[in-house]
Amino acid sequence: MTAPRALIAGITGMVGSRLTDFLLANTDWDIYGMCRWRSPLDNVEHLLDSVNKKDRIYFIDGDLCDYISLQNAVDECSPDYVFHLAAQSYPKTKISGTDNNHLLLSVLEKKRAPGFRGLWANAFSLPRGAT
Repeated sequence: MTAPRALIAGITGMVGSRLTDFLLANTDWDIYGMCRWRSPLDNVEHLLDSVNKKDRIYFIDGDLCDYISLQNAVDECSPDYVFHLAAQSYPKTKISGTDNNHLLLSVLEKKRAPGFRGLWANAFSLPRGAT
């Protein structure tokens, strides 16, 4: 039986890197992190040796605003769990409807397979006052 797989969008951010540390220490999951080419790696520098050895952690190049790269990322890792920690939370993008939540949801909906246990963890995109 293969280990469960988690896709973390925003793995190079503060929350995503801490979640990765937690999952690596407390589960047997394989972790796939989606990274933009220009994302700084400061928060995941301590993980780079494991990434290069392909030791339970893998980086996937992609952009949440690019539908094709999202399809490729989901196809590559076939995630059991998804953590979206890279949401645009700026009011202007939320008002215009161009935030990156819709594309990822669309890809996941089309790729949904029996047994998919998706988790949408994205507190940053909650409306003001939501709990």
